[in-house]
This record gives sequence, structure tokens and C-alpha cells, in this order.
Amino acid sequence: MSSGYLLLRRSVARICFAAMSSGYLLLRRSVARICLAAMSSGYLLLRRSVARICLAAMSSGYLLLRRSVARICLAAMSSGYLLLRRSVARICLAAMSSGYLLLRRSVARICLAAMSSGYLLLRRSVARICLAAMSSGYLLLRRSVARICLAAMSSGYLLLRRSVARICLAAMSSGYLLLRRSVARICLAAMSSGYLLLRRSVARICLAAMSSGY
Repeated sequence: MSSGYLLLRRSVARICFAAMSSGYLLLRRSVARICLAAMSSGYLLLRRSVARICLAAMSSGYLLLRRSVARICLAAMSSGYLLLRRSVARICLAAMSSGYLLLRRSVARICLAAMSSGYLLLRRSVARICLAAMSSGYLLLRRSVARICLAAMSSGYLLLRRSVARICLAAMSSGYLLLRRSVARICLAAMSSGYLLLRRSVARICLAAMSSGY
């Protein structure tokens, strides 16, 4: 990129490349195994030797992940960063600098994303479908078999300590919290202005707090 840089760490890769000064990156792969791109305002670091088709990112903050056999895919925000630590994950994540995150999962087990203004750290055990968070303060949790789900506020943070919880929480930076429970046992939310600490026993729907003081 004109304002960033691209770092290629691969010796067997055959087709590697490609970023535009306009901030648009298009990844065209054929036999390449490691292909990567960096944002004009940030950077992307690809740590994987078996990955084949990786990712693309835009300076506008939009990231599109097209996977086929890739196992570890990652991307960094223009204003923040994303770090993917994989074990068995295959399809991972996408994140936007605008604060919008879309998680498309199939067999992925560890999925994570970082906000442009904050960060999210996912520590998985058996979770498969995890979470999404927005810098705007809106969080949408789409669960199926996930057991550990978490999200971090743009202005604060949320720490989820799970035991048997399956569907967890949502929190807004604006102070609005929406709890949608079905079988969840531990549910929680954090204020944009403070923090949330979950102390659970067997409660199913636990608590919510607003930055407005409600």
C-alpha cells in the first residue's frame, strides 16, 4: 500500500501480492499457499504455513474472507488489530474498522474479532460459534452450539468466565443491554462506562446494567 506495507513471509508461495493505493485488495490464488495483505492504515500479519487461501482487507475497514481450504485466516483493522490464535479452527472471522463484524462459520471452533476502538479476546474450550461485537456498541450473538460467547465494549470491556453457559450476553456502549436467553444459565453484560463481573450459581438469566444508571 501507499500508506502501509505488505509483508510476505513465505518461500513456497508462488502467487503472493497485491494491494492498491486506493486501499482495495483482491486476492487471486491458484497454487499459492500463503497470501496476505496489509491495510493502508494498519497491517496484517499471517502466521501459518499450511494455510493456502487467506484473506483480503480493505482500507475502508471492510474485510471479506473467502475460504476453501485455508485453516488459519486473520486480519487486522485499520485502527486496531486482530490476533488469531488457532488450534483446530478452519474458518475464522472477519472484522471491520467501522465496527461491524460478520461471522460466517462452518466448522470453525475458534472465532474472534477485535474492535477498532477496543479489543476482544476469545479463550475457547469447546466453543464453536462465538461472537460478534461492534465498535458502535451493538452486539449480535448468533448461537447454535456455542457454549462460550463473549464480547467487549468499544469503551470498556467484558470478561466472560464460563462454566456451563451456552448463550451468554450482549452489551452496548450506549448503555442498552438486550438479553436473549434460551438455555443459557449465565448471562451478563458490561457497561460502556464501567465493567461487569459475573458471579453465577445456577441462575439462568442474571443481570443487566445500564450506563444511564438503571
